[in-house]
Amino acid sequence: MQNPLSFANVIAKPQKTTENMRFAISDEEGKYRLDLKKNNSYTISVSYLGYETTSFVITPAENIIKDIILVEAKNQLDEVVIELPVTVKKDTIIYSDCISD
Repeated sequence: MQNPLSFANVIAKPQKTTENMRFAISDEEGKYRLDLKKNNSYTISVSYLGYETTSFVITPAENIIKDIILVEAKNQLDEVVIELPVTVKKDTIIYSDCISD
């Protein structure tokens, strides 16, 4: 079972340049809704931070339901730990020199 992604970006770019792009953001259950013109072709792109963007072309002739599965990005950064150059001892705050060569 796949976990739904809330706040994923779904963009529909029409093949006809005279049409406007459409977009949606998935809800808490991973559901989204795009209002597209029937019989027009669109390139659908779905993106989410930490996942590879996926795209496909669709030409809706009627209302359809499309489940999209995103794949985790392979080149993600590992956790970053930031150490503040401050030490607190009782009532004294010591600021360290954080400039390094």
